Amino acid sequence: MASLAATFGILEMADVVTQLETLKAGNVKQIMFLISDETAAEVVATILSLAIINYGTWKHEEFFIQHPSEANSKPIHFYRELSADMYKNHGDAYLAQAKVIIEKYFYEDHTV
Repeated sequence: MASLAATFGILEMADVVTQLETLKAGNVKQIMFLISDETAAEVVATILSLAIINYGTWKHEEFFIQHPSEANSKPIHFYRELSADMYKNHGDAYLAQAKVIIEKYFYEDHTV
């Protein structure tokens, strides 16, 4: 899993959990972001973290990540509830969303 996160520029899987902790979404099916020049980088990091979790669940039926600020607690358990392909599709959708934000907020010529 760490090598998967590294392909997205995230050095440790614990950073993925830290990024997603800000959502505290529970079983929410849809999340909306207010995106501006000031929030675009944070939104991209969150969306990439969601992609990583989905790709990880696509490749592995279950995996665990230790939360960095809670060393004595149990690791967070991720496991498939849907078909593996659904997790890949969700990961692909998150990447597409991140690309749109990156093009709009970080590139003058708007191409990635």
